Amino acid sequence: MRAIVYDEEEVILAKVPYQNGGFKMTLPATVDASLLYSMSDEEDAPEGIIFSDPNVRACAVDCFGAYKNEEYFDDLIQISVNILTFSMTQSMYMYADRDVTITGTVEDEEEGMTVTYSVNMKKGWNVVYMSMNFMTDTITLTTTPPIVLPEWWFEEDFYNSMGWAPAKAPKIFQINH
Repeated sequence: MRAIVYDEEEVILAKVPYQNGGFKMTLPATVDASLLYSMSDEEDAPEGIIFSDPNVRACAVDCFGAYKNEEYFDDLIQISVNILTFSMTQSMYMYADRDVTITGTVEDEEEGMTVTYSVNMKKGWNVVYMSMNFMTDTITLTTTPPIVLPEWWFEEDFYNSMGWAPAKAPKIFQINH
């Protein structure tokens, strides 16, 4: 298993073997400055989003890649679906070089959804939950864990079953951050 960031090329942040039905991965305590980007940069941050420290620099794990004999076969995603509310929540692992609070609401015209930020990141690794409600056309980004935590899935299995069938993901999956 590999925690991967894409810069100009693939950068492996952490790599661990799959053993005994799962694996445990520890993300690095710090991230190389070359992989960090300005979160408040006008190109990256929508107008109307407020950063408690506009100098914050961050990095997100782009994917958790599953490999067998050094051959890639799928990504792992941490996701949950609520069919009663037509919503889903996905976890994202983000590194911040300092404490920051991100707040605000914007209209994402491309997606046709309202996006609300309520994120309180500490220096280091954080889990940010992105919840999408397709009935209300809203997206919420927060560091507050949802009532039902997302589960780990192999991405192909999740999209083939759309959350209806049991996951074929590892029995033990732990990320230390």
